[in-house]
Amino acid sequence: MPKPVERVDRLRAAARRRTVYQQAWDALGSWIPVFVSYSQYFTVRPRIHLANLAQ
Repeated sequence: MPKPVERVDRLRAAARRRTVYQQAWDALGSWIPVFVSYSQYFTVRPRIHLANLAQ
């Protein structure tokens, strides 16, 4: 069983990694394109706004 100090260190390291991942996602999230599979086009077509996709 890990000692309490080691456990706290692991939790702090995990929290730092989570912060770094969240910052990366926030920075890159807007770059992810929207993909619509052709087989799903007719089910999502009313929700797609072409002007928003063009931005």
